[in-house]
Amino acid sequence: MTALKKVDPQKIDRAVYRVVKSFIKLGLYEEELPDNYKANVTSKESIDFAQYSVEQSTVLLKNKDDVLPLDYLKMENKSILLLGNAAAYPIIHGYGSGSVKVDNFIPPLWAFCDAMGIERIPLKTN
Repeated sequence: MTALKKVDPQKIDRAVYRVVKSFIKLGLYEEELPDNYKANVTSKESIDFAQYSVEQSTVLLKNKDDVLPLDYLKMENKSILLLGNAAAYPIIHGYGSGSVKVDNFIPPLWAFCDAMGIERIPLKTN
């Protein structure tokens, strides 16, 4: 059993502050929540906002030794490991009020295969 560690309350306050500050910046506290939780979150406006959010939160990698972009044809005797269940079966939405139907989604594993110009690896269906 792992011993419990006491967390500094100031550390919690700083973490909460960072999250709440983002909510305030986005105006999430300015209006009441709508009564309709089945609103269309696949509207152009919602999709544009999601795209903007992804673009603003993406982390760039340092391209040391010009490794990127990967060129599959020049990768003789080299391997790439895509690790984790999310490569093939990512969770892209929630359930209940967070449920979103996405028609144009492909898993990261297939996107990688497409980018490398190789045949898509078959996935198990439930």
